[in-house]
Amino acid sequence: MRILTLAFMFSVLIPCYNQDVTRLVNDLCQEGQNLNIPFEIRCYDDASSEEYQKLNRSISSLDKVVYAELPSNLGRTAIRQKLAIESKFDKLIFLDGDSGITERGLIKEYKQLYDQAFVSGGRIYSQQRPDQSFLLHWYYGNQRESRPLAKRQASSVAYFHSNNFMIDKQLFISDFDQGVEGYGYEDLLFAKLLQQSGVEVKHIDNPVVHLQLDEADAFLSKTRNAVKNLKKLNTQDIHLNTRLEATVNRITKLRLTSLVKWILNMREPAILKNLHSSQPRMRLLDYYKLLHYLKA
Repeated sequence: MRILTLAFMFSVLIPCYNQDVTRLVNDLCQEGQNLNIPFEIRCYDDASSEEYQKLNRSISSLDKVVYAELPSNLGRTAIRQKLAIESKFDKLIFLDGDSGITERGLIKEYKQLYDQAFVSGGRIYSQQRPDQSFLLHWYYGNQRESRPLAKRQASSVAYFHSNNFMIDKQLFISDFDQGVEGYGYEDLLFAKLLQQSGVEVKHIDNPVVHLQLDEADAFLSKTRNAVKNLKKLNTQDIHLNTRLEATVNRITKLRLTSLVKWILNMREPAILKNLHSSQPRMRLLDYYKLLHYLKA
């Protein structure tokens, strides 16, 4: 029985930037110890402000935790590569630093699927309505990202998010660096490339809570960068089969690109007013994405 237990060995990898990860790391440490399995937690700080580094330095004293502060910001992809390369074990669990663990735990669910090469746990958002400045992200998260398991399984690539997944180390190291810049669509591209090589993502009901919401302006800035990434991939003949791409294809075939761009450009102030309001509409966010794709 002891030999079977020792077969389960995890490296939990957490990149963080201006996030308080102390609760997350402590919860994971407690769960790993309760399961009595070999594990480590690596948390690398990607050149955060001194305020957050002071908060997080306490985790370096925890058993099985490796905490490091990087001298310069590597970015979303490069820091994950560094964490993976320097990890101790061959089974990796990636979590974003703004994740919260539910009462049922996290590692024990992944432990049940240790033999799977690529597993996505999903994400949920708080049901408590935040202040108005955070409502756009909150609405988007609850309506577009926090999806039931059956929905995620039916569109496995489209609903993969890199904030919470388990993967074989060598598989990750060989496939995650795709050359996209900043925020947006790197997770979908990663899942698609693995799918093309014969590795499907298995979705399970093992979510983390997405705790840190962006204010509307920051969320829209990330959205524009994501759309820019998607346009760049499309010009390289790389297609992710997103709803936005499908819409662009339809209006292109109908030769309506210039007209739609003109109309949306005229309506952009009204769209932005709604997206900053107390009732942001996701359809208008779709129009905003379409406009900035056409302008990219």
